[in-house]
Amino acid sequence: MRHKTNKIVLSGLFIALGIVIPFLFGHSFGMRGIVFLPMHMPVLLCGLTCGPIYGLLCGILTPLLSSAITGMPSTFPMLPVLICELSLYGMISGWTYSIKSYPIYLSLFFTIFIGRITNGIVLAVLLSLHSTGLFLLSAVYSVLSGLPGVIIQFLLVPILLRYFESEINKLEHS
Repeated sequence: MRHKTNKIVLSGLFIALGIVIPFLFGHSFGMRGIVFLPMHMPVLLCGLTCGPIYGLLCGILTPLLSSAITGMPSTFPMLPVLICELSLYGMISGWTYSIKSYPIYLSLFFTIFIGRITNGIVLAVLLSLHSTGLFLLSAVYSVLSGLPGVIIQFLLVPILLRYFESEINKLEHS
């Protein structure tokens, strides 16, 4: 029971971080979410530390709650795009790392690759429904503009994961 409680509490922490970090970075420093992907890292960490089910739920709830509370992401087209992308981030990272025991960088590669491709596909489909313009180019731009955020994820997530895993181990053994 305690193990499940820890996962629920950690998931809540990651959801809160996924709301607060983009809000602070966007408003305090003027950093664009589409470039630095600040909502993605807490969802990745949730999947990696809590598993695929909690990661999936975190990936759905984080953008929904953030949109309702802060207005970011916008309800169209970015909210459905981020729900699809982040739910895959949480689920795939949890599945590859926790269940399949992939090394962290391989898990991150699969997760980010599939998530970013999903971002582009969902955005292209949604934009094509509302415009006849450059929807495919917009989707490609969305995926490519997030490369700085992807690099940050590859650099910081393994370090943060090590920290969270050591703290979780302390909690479970106390």
